[in-house]
Amino acid sequence: MLITIFSIWMTVLWSSILILVFYFLRKKCILLEVCSVSGVLILYLFCAVRLVIPVELPWTKEVWGGEFYNWAYEAVRYEVVADVNIQIYQMFYLVWMAGAVSFLGKLAASYGKLIKLLNRIPIRKDEKAEAILTTVLKNKEKRPEIRRTSAIEIPCCIGVFHKRILLPAKEYSEEELYYIILHEYTHLKNNDVLTKLLINIICALYWWNPVVYLLRKDMQQSLEIRCDGQVSKRMDSASKSKYLAVMLEEFIDHCSAGELKRCHSSVMPLFEEHSEKLVERFQLVAHRKNASSTKGNLAATAIAICLLAASYSFVLQSQYECPIEEIETSEKSFSVDSDNSYITFQDGEYILHTGQKETVLVEEMAEMMIKEGFSFIE
Repeated sequence: MLITIFSIWMTVLWSSILILVFYFLRKKCILLEVCSVSGVLILYLFCAVRLVIPVELPWTKEVWGGEFYNWAYEAVRYEVVADVNIQIYQMFYLVWMAGAVSFLGKLAASYGKLIKLLNRIPIRKDEKAEAILTTVLKNKEKRPEIRRTSAIEIPCCIGVFHKRILLPAKEYSEEELYYIILHEYTHLKNNDVLTKLLINIICALYWWNPVVYLLRKDMQQSLEIRCDGQVSKRMDSASKSKYLAVMLEEFIDHCSAGELKRCHSSVMPLFEEHSEKLVERFQLVAHRKNASSTKGNLAATAIAICLLAASYSFVLQSQYECPIEEIETSEKSFSVDSDNSYITFQDGEYILHTGQKETVLVEEMAEMMIKEGFSFIE
C-alpha cells in the first residue's frame, strides 16, 4: 500500500463528491426511502472511513488524468523556495499538518476541560429520575449515570466508556422525564457519542475542507432522526404527540432563555438550535419513517462496499510522452519488447534474450519485466 500525492487527492475527491451526493439525496428523502436512517449513517460512515485511508492498494490501476491534470501537477510542484527545494504541495502539507495538530489539540483540551467540569458536579440522588431509568432499562442493561447541573440548558448525554445523562437543574414531570431519559439512553445505547467524536476528529484532520463540516452537520441530524425513530417505533399516536410536545417545550424554553449555554461538540444534545431541523424530525416521526430496517441496512452496506471498491480501483496520474528529439539512436540500437524478447534463468542468473544479444539482468529488473508481460522460460 502506498500513500502518494495522487492517492491523497483521490481520497479528497471521492469523499467530497460522495458526501455532497448523499447529503442532497438525504435532504430529498430519497435515501431514507431506499436505505432507512441507519442506512444513511452507514453511507456517511463509509465516507469517513474513505477519508482516513488515503492509500493506493495493490490492485489500483493508474489512469492518465489528461493535459489539465499534467498542468495542475506541475503547478503544485513549483519550487517556492529554490535554495532548499521546497515545492508548493510540500508547503500545503506543512500547513495542513500544523492545522490538524492545532485543531486536534483544541478538541482534546476542550474535551478534557468538559470532563473535569462534569467530575466537579456534585452527585445528588434523584430518586424520580433513577426510578424512570430503571423502567427504561428493564433491569437488563448497564446503568448510565444521571447528573443534574445548571451548566446546561437542555438535556444531553456524554461518554464512551463512562456514560452519563445530563439534566438541567429544573423540575420535570414524570412523563417528561420518561421521554427525555428514554431519548438520551437510546443515544448511549447506539454509541452515538463515539460516532460524533470520531466525526469531530475527521473534521480536525481535514479542517481545510468545507465538505467535512457538511458531513458533521448532517450526521448529527441523522443520528437524532434515528434516535427519534427508535424511541417512537412502538408508540401510539397519543404517546408520539406527548414525546414531540416534550421536545417542543424544551426547544421553546431553550430559545427564550436570557443566555443560552451551548453544549460541547462531543455531547449529544436533545436538539440543535435550528428550528428547521426540529421540524424535519417532527415530520419524520409523524410519518413513521423507519429508523432502521434490515433491507435498508443491507442495501446501504452493499452500496458502500461497491463504492469503496470503486474508489480504490483507479488513481489519476500524470503522464508525459518521451521527447523524440532527446532519444539517442545509432546503428547498434534495437528495440526490446515482449514480442521479440524473452527471459530465462540459468546458473542462478536471469538472462534477457533479444535475438540481437543476451544480457544478464538483476533480479528486480527481471521480475518487473516479467510482470510487464515478458515470457519467462525456466
